[in-house]
Amino acid sequence: MADTPELVIQKMESALAGFSGLRYLAALTVGLSRALQTRYAFVSRQDPQKVHFGSTVVMAENGESGKTMVYDLRDAPCRSVLGGQSLTIPCNLSDFYPGQIGLSAYSGIPLRDAKGVVIGVLAVVSDKPFAMADVDTVLAAFASKSALALASA
Repeated sequence: MADTPELVIQKMESALAGFSGLRYLAALTVGLSRALQTRYAFVSRQDPQKVHFGSTVVMAENGESGKTMVYDLRDAPCRSVLGGQSLTIPCNLSDFYPGQIGLSAYSGIPLRDAKGVVIGVLAVVSDKPFAMADVDTVLAAFASKSALALASA
C-alpha cells in the first residue's frame, strides 16, 4: 500500500532537516521523485533574458540527481504555474499539452517571495499516471521553504 500524503510529508521533513539553500532543493527533488514515484521532480524559474523559456535550478530524474536544463514554456504546464496558478494533471498530460510527448502526469505549484511575487515552480512530472491522488498536497507542504531556498540561490 502506498504512503499517504501526510506520511510522505512527515518522512521527507525528517529527511530534509538540516538542509538549506540549493542543498535543500536538491535533496527535496530527489526525495519527491522517489516518494511520489515520478520520472522528474524539479525547481525552475523563468529565464529573465528569454521570457519564453524556463530553466531548472535543481532536477531529479527517476529518484536520482539529474542535470539541469532550459525548456520552452510555450507548450509546458509550468507556464500556468509561473503565472501564479497551481496545476495538477494526474493523467493524459499530452491531451492538454501536446508537446509533452511520453509524459502522462504533472503537478506544479508556484513559489512566491515574501511579497507574493512568483519566483519559481516546484513540480513533478511522470511518464505514468500519478500513484497518489494528492500530489499537490505534498508539494504545497514544501512551498514556503522551497521559495526561501530559491530566493537565496
